[in-house]
Amino acid sequence: MKRFTVLCTPLVLTLFLVGCGAPRSKVASDADILATINENLIAMQREDADATMATIDESSPAYASTKDMLGVIFNQYDLKYELSDLKVIEKNSREAKVSFTQVTRKVSGPEFQDNKITGVHTLHFKDGKWKIFGSTITSTEHLN
Repeated sequence: MKRFTVLCTPLVLTLFLVGCGAPRSKVASDADILATINENLIAMQREDADATMATIDESSPAYASTKDMLGVIFNQYDLKYELSDLKVIEKNSREAKVSFTQVTRKVSGPEFQDNKITGVHTLHFKDGKWKIFGSTITSTEHLN
């Protein structure tokens, strides 16, 4: 009987370790993913560059240029943003793609062409948060 216990212990230990291993990645809910895009929009409306950049993935190739662009936009313009048609079109535990429509209108500032764009945001899950890695514009419509 003692021999059976010795032989069985490694098997039980292995099953225990497999069952108690690192938590498996789970696919986030659409609401978790869309919350980042909504946080980005709210920060843009408030003209809060730090809060806006907190929603952007620091490893994005566009991170630095986005930060620079925000300074120019926030200093020269007061813009109104409307976001609609948000839909998670693809997701896994590390990346998500969200289609969107955004209308941007000038409230005040120098010459600006109001516009309506459609596109896809790509978000990455980093450090426990979803962050926008990049955006692809699929169409642009100039408004009056």
